[in-house]
Amino acid sequence: MIQDQSGFIYYLQQKNGMCVIMEGNPKDPYLKKHKIIFNIKTRNCLAFSGDGDKFQLMDDNHIVYLLQRFRNQGQRELNIYQESTLKEIQQLEYKPELFDSIIL
Repeated sequence: MIQDQSGFIYYLQQKNGMCVIMEGNPKDPYLKKHKIIFNIKTRNCLAFSGDGDKFQLMDDNHIVYLLQRFRNQGQRELNIYQESTLKEIQQLEYKPELFDSIIL
């Protein structure tokens, strides 16, 4: 579970072979107000981190996704902005970008 600077919480749920990122406001007592902001088909989620606007998620195939929301469009859902695999990162000639250095 992660809490951002605005007080929103973000947590994972595993349902029917899907990994779901939920967003909720802890000041609102109703769980039905929590929203699904991203889902991906995977058996397990191996890692999850973020700050409210950008998140990193690793699926069971060791693919790391950078998820980002576009606030200028007024939407709460996350979109896949970039993805990397551990095999790419482990190559000797690999030159990490900003996102890749975060996941290293």
